[in-house]
Amino acid sequence: MGQEYRVFGPPGTGKTTYLSRQIEKAAGEYGGSVIVSSFTRAAAVELVQRKLPVSRESIGTLHALCYRALGRPKIAELFIEDFNAEHPRYKISQRGTAMEDIEAVKSKTQGDEIFAQMQIKRARMIPKSVWPETLLDFSRVWEGWKEENGYMDFTDLIEEAIRSVPVAPQSPAVGFFDEVQDFTPVQLKLVRQWVSHMDFAILAGDDDQCIYSFAGASPEAFLEPELPQEYVRVLNQSWRLPRTIQEYADSWIRKVAVRYPKQYRPKDSEGFVTLFDAKWKNPELYIREIERYIQGGKTVMVLTTCSYMLEPLKKVLKEAAIPFHNPYRKSRGDWNPLGKRNGVSMVERIMAFLLPSFEAWGEESRWWRLDDLKKWIMVLNSAGVLQRGAKKALLEKLESAETVEKEEDDSFEFGANIIEAEFEFGANEKEDPAIGVEEILSQFEPEARRRAEASDLDWFYHNLLPAKKKIAQYPVSIVQKHGARALVEKPRLIVGTIHSVKGGEADIVYLFPDLSQEAYRNAMTDRSNRDSIKRQMYVGMTRAREGLYICEPSDMCHVKFS
Repeated sequence: MGQEYRVFGPPGTGKTTYLSRQIEKAAGEYGGSVIVSSFTRAAAVELVQRKLPVSRESIGTLHALCYRALGRPKIAELFIEDFNAEHPRYKISQRGTAMEDIEAVKSKTQGDEIFAQMQIKRARMIPKSVWPETLLDFSRVWEGWKEENGYMDFTDLIEEAIRSVPVAPQSPAVGFFDEVQDFTPVQLKLVRQWVSHMDFAILAGDDDQCIYSFAGASPEAFLEPELPQEYVRVLNQSWRLPRTIQEYADSWIRKVAVRYPKQYRPKDSEGFVTLFDAKWKNPELYIREIERYIQGGKTVMVLTTCSYMLEPLKKVLKEAAIPFHNPYRKSRGDWNPLGKRNGVSMVERIMAFLLPSFEAWGEESRWWRLDDLKKWIMVLNSAGVLQRGAKKALLEKLESAETVEKEEDDSFEFGANIIEAEFEFGANEKEDPAIGVEEILSQFEPEARRRAEASDLDWFYHNLLPAKKKIAQYPVSIVQKHGARALVEKPRLIVGTIHSVKGGEADIVYLFPDLSQEAYRNAMTDRSNRDSIKRQMYVGMTRAREGLYICEPSDMCHVKFS
């Protein structure tokens, strides 16, 4: 039987770095016979990007590994709209199926509630004999629909792997499993089944940072069975938390009933924790404070428990032309308004238009390539810009012209990455990058050509197709306020829920204590739910590298810090 080793990584102690070194060492000793899994896609992607000496097929989330091992079955959650059409009584929202959004949706459907409860009971391996009748009724409908269509849901992937994939894919000698505190009991059953066929495995995590209890995770599943001390290691030096924040967070997490006690040292700086008179409903009260930090070169993170609590702030940020993002939420374009998504983004189109005068070129202006022209001409009104009948003919020419294709991947890209790649391409191109452009520009009205060649952004915005103006308003306002460089720089402001930034950090963190009514009710009636919220707040606190602001609640449903 394979030996399980357990590694606890308190906030900022370099757990992923430690794990990466152990993976490299094991891969060398065992000829690459290693499997690596993490709880979230973001963490798995980070491990892939570290270029570990392990085949890409052997790295992924537990669901991804099972998906590959089971022959890539059809996933039921991808066909929710079909289910809703056939069973409107149990309508499930698309957003509600995403793990990070289960708590964040302000108004969930009855189907969301029942679906989540069913998956929690399956995740915790609670026998159907004790399920309430409402869940049993839904389960019969859900299972029947899946069977009829040949689908498997995410929990099925784990359950079926337990039955038919007793040994981990590619029969590795060593296994590494990260963020294990968020694995569910059924997932850990599979992990330990696989480990039993290995020489050894390292399960790394931090029970104090278990924040997916609403999806079935429990710290107890990670902590059990108890291991002899020689098989347990606690990383004991935080490179993130200063003394004041570490002490404050530590005193908070000690209130949790079930946990593995850990001692770890803060970094050599004081830091600060401040009670701050600001509420999520009134971002205008703290937005200037954030701007001052950003202008001073600091990174700032604003955190809430639910995504709807961020809407007032995002509105103000857009009105004030302050760049922000959430690099950990790749699927949410509204939290990454300067990011690339769904093909060519408006940011790319604006940067393509501005290239001849973009300050990064210095004194040498860069002329457009055909691909650049195509990006911004496509979204312009032709009236007053192009000669009569020219747009259709030009777009056909541009479509047929060789363009630079960029592979879409799961990583969040800012304009900086896109533009830098184009700089490199242009510098290395053997033939004239402007070839064909003059012919295209000859089809412009004289005034339009003059304004375009002058990179007149007001003219560009004025002549956008009506449907594109709303999308362009925010990035255009950023250029007007900060210059084009601001579109290709990584924003210093991160806006997100606590769940969405797990693993992230910033110099300054603003933490809002408000809860949804549902979360508050659950906390009032159940100790384990209260502990779950304490762990959630602990994760929020420990993102801070220098300063932590504990903000004022907006209503009665909130965590009390004092």
